[in-house]
Amino acid sequence: MITLADLFTSSGQWDLPLLRRTYDSVTTKAILNMPTPSNTDLGDKWIWALTSSGTLTVKSAYLADQKDKFASNCFSCFLEMVMVKLHPSAA
Repeated sequence: MITLADLFTSSGQWDLPLLRRTYDSVTTKAILNMPTPSNTDLGDKWIWALTSSGTLTVKSAYLADQKDKFASNCFSCFLEMVMVKLHPSAA
């Protein structure tokens, strides 16, 4: 696995030969359009983009997994709930 730090030369510039060997031309161009960080010695770390803290939680992973399931079936779930036949004594 290549880390972000691997994509820089010792002088802190993008390692163009490595980028071209690793990524297609569109991705390489997009990477080259990004500014290089001022300090490349910080090292890489994992970030979970779906929480403000960047930390993976069971709740955020569950919500991410369920989001599409609920979004795509929301209207049909609503119709099922509204159209449910109630017992005559509940009506």
